Amino acid sequence: MLAMEFDPGPLTSWITLVSVILGTSILIAGIGARINKRVENRLKKLIIEQSVQIQPGVNGGSSLTDLHNKVDELKTDFKDSMGDVDIRHQQWQERYLADQAGIKKDWISIFVALRRMFGKPDEEQAQIFDKITESYINGTISTDFPDERRSE
Repeated sequence: MLAMEFDPGPLTSWITLVSVILGTSILIAGIGARINKRVENRLKKLIIEQSVQIQPGVNGGSSLTDLHNKVDELKTDFKDSMGDVDIRHQQWQERYLADQAGIKKDWISIFVALRRMFGKPDEEQAQIFDKITESYINGTISTDFPDERRSE
């Protein structure tokens, strides 16, 4: 029989290496599980604390129903006040559109008056320009120089 010599050194080194790797992995997994458990417990406590029902003894005797009633009152008050705002906004918009129409009419009248100045002598142009200025200042430019293109 042939006798073979067996050297346990390399095998022991491999077993030691595998044991160290397994031990380290188990240690890291255990630490991770412990941290995860602590975080879960903190979150559960926080959720329970934050979701406690409003009790009549807390909040100075007001309950959740009282809070709902107050919010509903605020909503109706807000809707009532918004009705006034809508009316005022509509009135403002009507005045704005009327002003814009008046401004447009004035500008058209100014261009109509300026068009009348073309081809006239300088003295007559100066007189027309003075009349345009005076009419614009008085606010009568649209009546003094009406747009001939429209029948108004």
